[in-house]
Amino acid sequence: MTVAPIALVSALRETSILFAVLIGWLIMGDKMDRSKALAAALIVTGVALTRL
Repeated sequence: MTVAPIALVSALRETSILFAVLIGWLIMGDKMDRSKALAAALIVTGVALTRL
């Protein structure tokens, strides 16, 4: 992580939030609302954009 570009490191660090949302939704029965889905989509978009 100390050698990689900072944008890539920060985007990949935020993917842990995706796992927390998925675990909460699939395993713990948390409600998936529009704001959570939008936030997850933005994180995925950010990671995809850094890989271009």
